Parts: sequence; structure tokens; C-alpha cells
Amino acid sequence: EAIRAELAERRRAEEVLRESEEKFRNLAEQSPNMIFINAMGRIAYANRMCEEMMGYTRAEFYRQDFDFLSLIAPEYLEFIRGVYTRHTAGEDVEPYEYDLLTKDGKRINVLITSKLIKYEGQKAILGIITDISNRKRTEKLLQTFNKAALEMERALTPESIFTVMGEELNRIGYSSVVFLADENKEKILLKYLSYHPDVVRAAEEMVGFPAEDYAVPFSALKGMEPVLEHRTPILMNGAEAARSLLPMFPKMMAKRVAAMLKAASISVISPLVAENDLFGLLIIQANELTENDIPAIAAFSHQMAASWRKARLMEDLSSSLEELKRTQEQLLQSQKMEAVGRLAGGVAHDFNNLLTAITGYADLLLLDCAEKDPMRSDLQEIKNAAERAGSLTRQLLAFSRKQMLQPRVLDLNEVVGSVEKMLRRVIGEDIELHTELAPELMPVVADPSQMEQVIMNLAVNARDAMPQGGYLTIETANRICDREFVSAHPDLPPGRYVMLAVSDTGVGMDRETQSQLFEPFFTTKDHGKGTGLGLTTVYGIIKQSSGDIWVYSEPGKGSTFKIYLPIAGEFSEEGQEETPPKIDLRGTETILLVEDESLLRDLAFRVLHRNGYTVLEAGNAEEALRLAEKSKALIHLLVTDVVLPGGMSGTTLAERLVGQRPEMQILFISGYTEGAVGKTEMLRSEAGFLQKPFTPDSLAVKVRELLNAKVKS
Repeated sequence: EAIRAELAERRRAEEVLRESEEKFRNLAEQSPNMIFINAMGRIAYANRMCEEMMGYTRAEFYRQDFDFLSLIAPEYLEFIRGVYTRHTAGEDVEPYEYDLLTKDGKRINVLITSKLIKYEGQKAILGIITDISNRKRTEKLLQTFNKAALEMERALTPESIFTVMGEELNRIGYSSVVFLADENKEKILLKYLSYHPDVVRAAEEMVGFPAEDYAVPFSALKGMEPVLEHRTPILMNGAEAARSLLPMFPKMMAKRVAAMLKAASISVISPLVAENDLFGLLIIQANELTENDIPAIAAFSHQMAASWRKARLMEDLSSSLEELKRTQEQLLQSQKMEAVGRLAGGVAHDFNNLLTAITGYADLLLLDCAEKDPMRSDLQEIKNAAERAGSLTRQLLAFSRKQMLQPRVLDLNEVVGSVEKMLRRVIGEDIELHTELAPELMPVVADPSQMEQVIMNLAVNARDAMPQGGYLTIETANRICDREFVSAHPDLPPGRYVMLAVSDTGVGMDRETQSQLFEPFFTTKDHGKGTGLGLTTVYGIIKQSSGDIWVYSEPGKGSTFKIYLPIAGEFSEEGQEETPPKIDLRGTETILLVEDESLLRDLAFRVLHRNGYTVLEAGNAEEALRLAEKSKALIHLLVTDVVLPGGMSGTTLAERLVGQRPEMQILFISGYTEGAVGKTEMLRSEAGFLQKPFTPDSLAVKVRELLNAKVKS
């Protein structure tokens, strides 16, 4: 009875064991993890997943001569032996990671949980292995993205962001491509490839066109609608992605191109979006990308878009600051030149008064001096010296844009031609002169003699910059100056211009020299070899002609002066002054003379009195008003300086007197031009104008012309 009970108990135990083993096997076979039993160095059990993952059959695993250590990557062998020793000693071992080698040599990153058990009456190790390759790859990808994101934040230019991103991805075997949209959002342009240059060149030869700025219309991007319309990243076969991005003819080679670029398996196409604006595509390519990688790549593309936009903003800000700085420098230079011009004009005005007195008195003395009088030659020298000084004041007036011009419609090609022979004599035999004159050059409005002076001054300046000889080139051309061009030259409004350029191969100039080039009395020549007014005169003539001038130069690389003059509009030469016929300069009329400079007033008094006129003198406007009020006689003519002391100008004085004496004629005198002293109603009327310095004869002629005109009317 006892034996039967024992046998029954044993059968129940065996049944429980079989059920337990069956349950274990069912669970093990259905597990997504690899499960094995290592019994004293021999694999006693391997589940179905071991076969699928490792590539061995169970029969191969269970062979007596199968070495389980052959499944371990070499660098982990010592570690695994240590774990085995700890297990056999009865120690508990925490889960650990290592790399397995499949039958075909592929590596698998795994996490193993192992435990010492009894199997068929002996110690064995039960192991559950989880494939963590995708997790490890994702971690590695995220680490790379994080590192790339940090580097992109430090990038100084938008282009360097692509380079940083490509280098980081290349380190883990990934490739990258960046397309950016054009301004009109009609197509995308290839802006970056992380592939090796030799591979890119080979692909270019295969498809037959260069990669740089390769364009694809948005409408041609088939299969990428989720990216373009919904801003959602997608996973595509590499060959399909290449086929979508290649034009019609090379589509048949898309697979070959993708394979050459090692992108034949998987591509993730992610939109580059900033401020809800899709401005490009980021394509990341590798052999092991999965749907699980899309969120990480999408997040990275957002970081990349933000970094790119920030770098673009910094670049735009830097460019704007540079533009602002350049504009400020130009404004300061313009203000400085304007201030210097006003100073030069003021000096010239005062100097003209003195020169007018000197030459005028010299003329009066010469009239009374006999031909053989020994004093006559001295007086002539005084007059000659004063006239030479007058040429300096004219140059200062040219700079301050207050000289008298006689503009007309002219062809600059003809002006260049008229001075070409003279230029060849001036520049010398060791300098070659070349002219490049544009056919059908548009006309301009300018004073031809002044333009000749401009060309001569620039040519002489160029000659002095080429002491060892060289080349002088004069060029003309029609130009349209748009807003972008004139933004760099704020004194020049947009429009059509004629350009005159004078270039030399001389010593050139640094920036500091260029900044002072047009200032009066600035010169780089040796003491006594230049007045420093040549380029000053050029500057004033061009500015007064509504044009602009600037210089391009570098030390040792020569200089180019470029002049831009607006083309001629409607311009009539009718009414230009002709040489007046000789008239009798004497008269008996009464003239009110107003001039604050006593020397000049005395001279004018003597000239007018000498010619028979009755002259009333005043040093300012208030004095002139009192004289006119006291005088009962008819005052035929008011001769007044435009600029008077005491707060009332000559034009205001004239307006008040004409209101009281409408029959009175007006003659304005000034060191400035008629256009420079202001266009009041009085100056726009039939009043006469005489510019200082003037000669006794020119004053007498102008007075007589005005009085005769009144008689005729």
C-alpha cells in the first residue's frame, strides 16, 4: 500500500513537472525576447526568438561542440566569464548589457537578466535577453542631435549650421541633405549635401547636372504632400525619395544614385518651418531608420529651423548695422563737406569783397595813369596778383557750389574728345591714355568748360599718382541706378545717369586719405607742389551739376573716380545771354547804393559817380530806408548786396522799397551765384544780378543795361 502511494505521488509530481515544463515552453516560445538555458557551458534550451535573432537553428545550439562564447562580441568575453563565475558562486547579478554576434556577423545590442537555477539536477543559468539595438541607436541619435543643436546655436552664419549638422550626423553613419525654398516659394534649391565630395561628383556625372543650387519645383515633389501641406515628417524608401527629387530624365537612375549615396534603404523627410513658414526640407538618410525615429528627427528639424532663422536674423542685423554704420559715415562726411563748403563759401565771399576793391581801384588808377608812367607796370602787377587770387576764390566757390555756371545740353563723349589731345600733352609720354566711350551716350546738362576742367583736374591728379608711368583710362557709359545701388550713395536719387570714370594704375590711397580727398587745401603732394583745391573744385562742379562723385582705391592698386550726372530732360537753350552790344555807360539818374563793406562801397560810389550818376550811399538796410524816406528825388535804381548786417537782407530791403517806389529798378550784387542766394519773388522778377568780384566796367554796364531797359519799357 505504501509503495502504491509513493508511485502515485511520483506520477503526480512528474505530471506537475511536465505541466510546468509545458507552461514554461509555451511562455518562452511566445516571448518577444530571447530565452535560453546554459547548463555548464552547453546551451540546453533556446526559444524560437533565439533562432530568429541569432540565425542559428536549435539543432545547432544544442550540439555538444557548440561554443556559446562564440556568440559574445570579443570585447565582452572577459566580462561574461566574470558574470558566469559569480553566478556559479551563488551571487545575484544585476541586469547587464553587451553585444551578441549573429551567425552572419551582425552585432546586436542586448540587455540580459540572468539567474542561477537547477536544470536536470545540475546548476544552470537561465537568461532572458532583450534586443535594445533600436533603443541604443535612438539614444545615440538623440545624443548626436543634442550635440548638433548645441553646435548650431554657436554657429555664426546660416551656412555653417548645415555644416555642423552634417558633420555630427556623419559621425554616426547618417547622411543629410538640405533644400531651401526660393523667395517666391515656387521651388526648392539644393543648399547642402553631407556626402563625400568624390561621391557627389560621381553622382553629378551620372545624372548630368551639378548639385549646386539644383532646383525642384514644389509641384514636382510627388509623395511628399504630408510634408508640404501638413508639415508632417515622413519615412520613404531612399530610392523613392531620390526619384521624387530628380527631374524626369534621371528618374530611371534614382535607385543607382541612391545606392551610390548609400541612402538606398530609408530617408526621413522633415519640413523646416519657422513662424509658420515652410522655408525648406531636411532629409536624413541611413540604413536603420524606423518610424520610431521620426519624432526625434521632427524635433531636431524644429531646432535646426530655429537656429537657421536666428543665424539669418543675426546676419541681417549685422548687415543692417554695417549699412547703418556706412550710411552714418557717409552722412557725417556729407555734413562735414557741407560745413566746410559753407566755410569756404563764406571765406570766398569776404575775400571777393577785398579782391573787388583791389582790382577795382587798380582799374581806376590805370584809367588815370599815362601809358609811359612808371607806376603803370606796378599797378598792372597788383591787378594781375588780385586776379590770380580771384581764381582761388572761384575754386572755393566751386567747392561750395556757389559759382556761376552756364549749363547746356551736351554729350560727354564730345567733351572728352575735345580735351583728349591736350591731355596727352599734360600727362606725358610715359603714361598711356585709353578712352572707352559708350556709343549712343545720353546727353546731360552741364557747363562744358567746367566739365573740361573736371576731366583735366582728374587727369593731372592721376598723372601725379603714376610717377613711374602707367595707364590712364577715361570711360563713359549709360547707367540706371536703382534703389539698391543708391542705398550705398544716399546723395544720389534713383534714375538714369551718365557715368564718367577716370582710372589710373598709380599708387592708390588708403581709407583715411580717401575720407579727406575732396576737402579744401588737403593734398598728398610735397609742400609747394599743389594748392589742394583741384579735387575740391571737381567735387563742387559735380555737386552743383546735380551729380555725385566717389572714388574706389586701394594702396598699390590704383584709383578710379566715378562721376554720375543725371541725363538731360526738357532743356531749352533759348534766352541764354549773348554778348551785349557796346553802349554809352554814362548817365544822370539817381542810384541808391547799399553795401556793408566800406572798401567795396567806396569803389562802387567812385565808379558810378565817375559815370555821371547821383549816388546815395548806405551801409545797411535801415540806413537805406531812412535815406529813401528823406530823399524827395526820384530814385531810379537800387544797387544792394544780398547779404546785409542788422537782420534785414538786400532782397527784403528791395521788396519794401519797391512797394513805396514801384518805378525803381533793382540790381543785386553778391559773392554767391544767383541760384545760391535764395529764390525769393524779388530774385525771380526782372531784377538784375551781378556776381562778385566784379570790375568797374561790369558794374557800369549792368547798371546802364537795367536803366535802358526801363526806358524802353
